[in-house]
Amino acid sequence: MLALKDRAVEVLEEAKRDAELHQAACNMVKKPGGIYYFYEKSSASGGGMVASIISPQEWGESCPHSAYVGAFQLQTDHSWRPLDVERSERVNEVEAIVQKMREHPSLPNAILDVCGNKDPQ
Repeated sequence: MLALKDRAVEVLEEAKRDAELHQAACNMVKKPGGIYYFYEKSSASGGGMVASIISPQEWGESCPHSAYVGAFQLQTDHSWRPLDVERSERVNEVEAIVQKMREHPSLPNAILDVCGNKDPQ
């Protein structure tokens, strides 16, 4: 029963987040499948959030917004899927695999042998 309550709270939090993202200032038509970057506007600009198609890396040091909130993909049901969390989890997985390969240098060759690629040349 506690798991059901926890899931209900999670769904409500996601709905609140989605509503906040939909209310962000935006000078474009948001389309399902699109990736959007959300920033906090400076208090001098009136505060609130703004949606952009420009990532923090593309802005570099010239970003006019006070803080980066996150990257989200608009789904067909108009909910938002956070991308930063998925990317950081993927980075952790890749780093763990690389670490295993460093600990066991023969592992990549063993994988190739199992796949039938004994000689990649």
